[in-house]
Amino acid sequence: LNLADLEALYANKLPKAIALLEELKALPLDRNTQARAKLNLADYYLMSGDVWESTLLYSQVDKDFKEEQLGQEARFKNARLAYFNGDFQWAQAQFDVLKASTTKLISNDAIDLSVFILDNLAADSTGEAISLYSGAELLAFQNRFDDAFKKLDTLRTNFPEHSLLDDIYYLEAQLHE
Repeated sequence: LNLADLEALYANKLPKAIALLEELKALPLDRNTQARAKLNLADYYLMSGDVWESTLLYSQVDKDFKEEQLGQEARFKNARLAYFNGDFQWAQAQFDVLKASTTKLISNDAIDLSVFILDNLAADSTGEAISLYSGAELLAFQNRFDDAFKKLDTLRTNFPEHSLLDDIYYLEAQLHE
């Protein structure tokens, strides 16, 4: 797991990290290690652009760990994936369920994203601005920072008075950091 993290997040070798975790997933391991491998593998598939494989793996962990922390983490990541893809209504419904999560971190993150979606969908009935923003966040998650900056520039140009402006600046600061 740690070697795959190193390859994916620091050496920028996603295919190698994916191959390592696919091998690990096939081994007879305890269920928690197996679930952690699936969650990390799903993240790496998402980073490489394979949304279908990501949601499949998140859903498997969610199903296997229904009332446990790993299941809640998988549910959160699956809802965040829906947010990245512009399915805001479904994502918000999932975040609203996760607000009652037993872990504070997941609950707080779910509350933040739920409120963020609610505020920004109300400000823009077409959802175009929040779609651009969530797309930029996905690009940042995929470590495609130049593309994320371009998308944020487009958002700022097309919606100069939108309530997302402070969020754009904050995300840009995080990307620079």
